[in-house]
Amino acid sequence: VTVISFMKEALAQVRSISSAQNLGWLVTQWDKAILEETLALGARLLCPLASTVTPEKVALAHQKSLLVRTWGVKSDMEIQRMFQCRVDGMTLDAPDRARSISRMSISQ
Repeated sequence: VTVISFMKEALAQVRSISSAQNLGWLVTQWDKAILEETLALGARLLCPLASTVTPEKVALAHQKSLLVRTWGVKSDMEIQRMFQCRVDGMTLDAPDRARSISRMSISQ
């Protein structure tokens, strides 16, 4: 089970109760400071808004052993862009679209 929240303070409280609990931080923007805060929380999962994701940011997060799972993915083009950015997962309303887009990306 992974506890995911927008509220950093809530995640810190969960961390104080259990050092083994998997945590994920939902963020609307991210930079190196957010990466460092995520690591300081002891979270393994960073959950940025899809529109803020770039391949470079994902690569940096991966270098720091963080997984990246986006949210707010709305269009087919954005789903394809998330695959190209090499995110570890995404939250979206149409998972069937992601499956077909993933198959197209693999076959190309």
